[in-house]
Amino acid sequence: MKALLAAIALLCAVPVALADQPVMTDQQKRDEIRAMPWVSKGIVALATSKSSIALPASYVAISGADARRFDHLINAEEDPDIEAVVVNNDSFNFVMFEYLAEGYVSTDDWNEVDAGKMLEQIRDATEEANAARRQQNIGELHVTGWLKEPVLDRKTNVVFWVLNVHSADGDLVNAVALRLGRYGYEKMIWVADAAAYKKGPDDQTAMLQAHKFDAGATYADHISGDKLAGYGIASLVALAAGAKVAQAAGLLILVKKFGIFILAALAGAAAWVRRKFRRKPEA
Repeated sequence: MKALLAAIALLCAVPVALADQPVMTDQQKRDEIRAMPWVSKGIVALATSKSSIALPASYVAISGADARRFDHLINAEEDPDIEAVVVNNDSFNFVMFEYLAEGYVSTDDWNEVDAGKMLEQIRDATEEANAARRQQNIGELHVTGWLKEPVLDRKTNVVFWVLNVHSADGDLVNAVALRLGRYGYEKMIWVADAAAYKKGPDDQTAMLQAHKFDAGATYADHISGDKLAGYGIASLVALAAGAKVAQAAGLLILVKKFGIFILAALAGAAAWVRRKFRRKPEA
């Protein structure tokens, strides 16, 4: 009985605690994003996944708690799996890096991946999520098809696919890449206007070239006795694309909805960023 009362008291305390938290204005969010410790060059080490990102020119990044905070500011949620956010300082599109320490994933069942069924599941899940969007007065999303069906690159141990999604504001691209490692996999999500994707080169390709697992943590470093994921690549693709499609679609609409906000925040800070990262050495 005491445990039950304690649980009830805890549940009752949560809304009060949340109610006490001040609601941030857009300007406050802009200021916080602007003040984050953006890195413009060199290697961004990702300790959790034992990997790194070699930042190309015109990209800036934040990692760890700062990346999760960025996600919270634009998405109202904080994904504990996010390791880094890399922003293209020219287009202001960004790529989310998430790491899931699920263990070693076998690719033996790749032939079981059914792109047609996968697309149908994604469409159904997205349409179901539209009901909640309508209730919250958020624009609907409709998956219109593949721009690239799921592909496994056995040389790099990367699975990637690209979806075309229609919104009231225009066509969007949702590109997902899964880089397999010894202890889990890195998931990279890039969201952009379809027009930006078609112009190329896309940010996801740039990030796949920039990211790598450290020596000893690569997919090829797997040895007997390592933790196994308990499922193969076919199940992983279905999980990453289907089970979490509502979250991914939510990210799509939020990026589109807050695109002006993000763009304004970063564009407003563009001069500051360029002064900080690109200014010539003072005499």
